Amino acid sequence: MPELTPVVVVMYVGLVVAVITDLREAKIRNWTTFPMMVMGLAINASMGGWEGLTMSLYGLLVAFAIYFPLAMFGAFAPGDGKLMMGCGALMGTAFMIEATFASLILFLPVGFFLLLISGRLGSFKHAVLWTYRRYMLGHLDAEKPEAKLWPFGLMLIVGVLTASLTDWFDVIS
Repeated sequence: MPELTPVVVVMYVGLVVAVITDLREAKIRNWTTFPMMVMGLAINASMGGWEGLTMSLYGLLVAFAIYFPLAMFGAFAPGDGKLMMGCGALMGTAFMIEATFASLILFLPVGFFLLLISGRLGSFKHAVLWTYRRYMLGHLDAEKPEAKLWPFGLMLIVGVLTASLTDWFDVIS
């Protein structure tokens, strides 16, 4: 388990709140994610000076660069991406990338299996085709599919916890 520094405590509290709201409302609220971002920047700046602030800002910006386009394409809700931006601001770029890989490795097969057994694989196919038609072919009038096929935020949260509690990628020391 990582040392319980202020940024780790803030991240864990934010993750608990995100799990609760994602399960109850299928949303991760701004009042959870924006304080994570601000506190990440502030705590890292106060503990590490300019170097800490830069590390935190890079983590936030890299998370934005990865997750904003995915949210715009309808891969998941924007709150999921903002949660990762909060984690990036708190823990930095390397951790955020490690958490992203952990989420993908752990849950792409699980997500595919859940779609398969729930009979929603066709919905996923429709979402992929809609994205292709809208953004690659410019068919702006294509019927938009269901925006969220499963609570992806939970998958990201488990990836973040996996990255913080293991040394799979040995990025965080």
